[in-house]
Amino acid sequence: MPKIQKVLALLYGHKNFKKYFEPIVVSLGPIHHGKKEYQAVEDFKLGMASKFVEESGRSGEFLLGKIAKNIKQLKQYLNQKVVEKYDDETLAWMLFVDGCAVLQSIHSAFKPGLIKKLKIKNDQMAI
Repeated sequence: MPKIQKVLALLYGHKNFKKYFEPIVVSLGPIHHGKKEYQAVEDFKLGMASKFVEESGRSGEFLLGKIAKNIKQLKQYLNQKVVEKYDDETLAWMLFVDGCAVLQSIHSAFKPGLIKKLKIKNDQMAI
């Protein structure tokens, strides 16, 4: 089964490596998690995740529990080297926040006025 993994070391020397393989604004998932260049967006992701939970009609505990319950299976989709530094609880929380934030971003793009309420521009949302 294909796995989500870091970019091959062979490509690190490519002149446009960062342009094609590094996130521009936000990290999603464990590969770039915790890097200082993406920390400014962490509060925004938490806010988006919170909004998603609020609008979902489910509790955060319920949604996080679904991820935690399936964390062993979810880890199978990631290269072992990508997840080895995270315990199951930390990884489940990361996937919960990032997943909810992405889903809320998609929802916001199609809900008139919500992006304006979040005080961000359409092009910022795209990035």
